[in-house]
Amino acid sequence: MTSERIHFKGLNAVRFFAASAVALSHASVVLMWHRLPNLIGWVNPQAGTLGWLNPETGKLAVICFFVLSGFLITYLLLSEEAQSGAISIRSFYLRRVLRIWPLYYLLVLSGFFLLPKIPLLDMPFVPTSAHPWRDCFLYMTIFPNLATPMPYLGHLWSIGVEEQFYILWPVLLVVFPNRLRLLLGIIVAYLGAFLAADLLLEPRAGSVTDVLRGALVFFRIDCIALGGVAAVVLFHRLQPALRVLTSRAAQVGAPALLAILYLWNVQVPKLTYELYAVVFAMMILNIAAHPESFRWLENHLLDTLGKVSYGIYMYHPLAIVLSLIGLRTLLGGERGGWLFSASVYGLGLASTVAIALVSYYGFELRFLRLKLRVSSVVSGDLAEEPSAPSDRYVIGAAFPK
Repeated sequence: MTSERIHFKGLNAVRFFAASAVALSHASVVLMWHRLPNLIGWVNPQAGTLGWLNPETGKLAVICFFVLSGFLITYLLLSEEAQSGAISIRSFYLRRVLRIWPLYYLLVLSGFFLLPKIPLLDMPFVPTSAHPWRDCFLYMTIFPNLATPMPYLGHLWSIGVEEQFYILWPVLLVVFPNRLRLLLGIIVAYLGAFLAADLLLEPRAGSVTDVLRGALVFFRIDCIALGGVAAVVLFHRLQPALRVLTSRAAQVGAPALLAILYLWNVQVPKLTYELYAVVFAMMILNIAAHPESFRWLENHLLDTLGKVSYGIYMYHPLAIVLSLIGLRTLLGGERGGWLFSASVYGLGLASTVAIALVSYYGFELRFLRLKLRVSSVVSGDLAEEPSAPSDRYVIGAAFPK
């Protein structure tokens, strides 16, 4: 088998920026809980100031992750099929398990059985679950998006959504040969179900219909599918769509449109996330198709930070709270208003990155190397490993890889 390396330059940087946006957004929420100045675009009741970040920043960054995962996983599977003649569902599942589960279950088990026993880490602002064992079961069975958000674990809802996508996606690709029609059908079906549920199901707190509505709100598989559409367009070189979507006007227009939507907090009733997902898909497609136009995104620092972005996303709530506690201890309380808050942002992000680096090279990489035994497609990061077989097909990595 001929070895071929396909590496999407710049997408590791996108992963890092998205993970950092989530961390900054959640740092703002923690500061808001403590009535300290924060960057989120809500009025702070103590300082009387208005933040600078769009209040949807964290959720929009997660939507970016969804689109990026849909793009890269779809492109990887299409490449595997083209190279080997088939998609190995078993190997795909094993690769996902080795990438996601070690860190995921480390956090889940810690969040339920270790962190609650440390009084210093108590988060009184997060409501206590009325059904802890039910929620533990949902977290353990990769359905955290159906559970009550738990301290230090609430952000794992998006990992559950991606896991559920991973279960379905290779099977659907094997069953349906027309991938573009499949993806468009998923988008239409999801939007139809979501809008119908919003119109027909009465929102009664705690009811089954309320849980169903909430599950559809968080599922957002249509945003992942939009990333898949971009992958199909690029992989099959679909013209004239590729010519229009990756034109010079699109390369400039997509980032400009994103800036306008974000800075003005543009909302489209029921379809805000889909609007952003379309823009994210255009940007990712352009970065993948024309890396020379986005050369500034490709450097060793951003590549390394993007490589550990899964850890940044997973560890950041704990790192932020520890940073707040550490600064309080060091300074003897909250002092200096914005200066203290800025220190929380800076130390929180820096400590998150440090923990993620240690976790990646000291823990996660041990499992990632096992992927080489079950993969005919080697991701970009693993291809640099000395043990990477030279006769494997190589492609750029996804989030989570």
